[in-house]
Amino acid sequence: MVFQREIPDDFLLRKLYQEWIDPDKVFHNQDRSGYYTACAREMAQVVSFLSRPPNQLRVLDFGMGWGRWCLMAKAFGCDVYGTELSAARIKHARSNGIKVIAYDKISGYRFDFINAEQIFEHLPEPLGTLKHLSQLLKPKGFVKISVPDGSDIRRRLRIMDWNAPKGSRNSLNPVSPLEHINCFDHRSLSRMAGICALKAVRMPLRIQYVLMDWGTPKQALRSLFGPLYRRIHWKSTYQFFRKTTNQNDE
Repeated sequence: MVFQREIPDDFLLRKLYQEWIDPDKVFHNQDRSGYYTACAREMAQVVSFLSRPPNQLRVLDFGMGWGRWCLMAKAFGCDVYGTELSAARIKHARSNGIKVIAYDKISGYRFDFINAEQIFEHLPEPLGTLKHLSQLLKPKGFVKISVPDGSDIRRRLRIMDWNAPKGSRNSLNPVSPLEHINCFDHRSLSRMAGICALKAVRMPLRIQYVLMDWGTPKQALRSLFGPLYRRIHWKSTYQFFRKTTNQNDE
């Protein structure tokens, strides 16, 4: 694990996420069909894995942003909640019927599924936060954590190419200053989950092939081979975790 020693305080975080990072630009960044297809596919997999009607599932999007993932979960019929720091994002989510709860108020809730998409790399206390979230899971509930993969970040830091495009081999996005204050690889993410009594869950292939996108040849190839690739190269930083007290995790 790699982390920044000097991190923003609450005042600087508000400046960063509510002023310096253009809200309008961020709002429209996810307005593309591929993003919504991915959200729908993920929700279909979650519902299928839990083997219960969607209207019986309570889900939480931890750090929901503009609430797009919440809207997809709501479209499936789930009981959906979200947490967020930005007042503008909270207002937008509520205008779309999303139930927003403050972090210090969620202790009284229990969830079948918690979504933490690109969140833990931003948190000053990731371990403490995951411990808290793990206590909010119902007996068979599970949490998804997805963070930038920093498995070779030391090599990238030696090159130090700040102009490398996001997603490229030399990209320094996993340690983007001020924003990404923690950088994980598979081992450190799993270690953190283990301390919280969470065990990795590997989605069966039959579930991963739910709601695939066959729209274009590129999308079709990704849909066909993506699950197989993840099955072989499963040591990623996109992981599902369930409490170790449960049986039949896989």
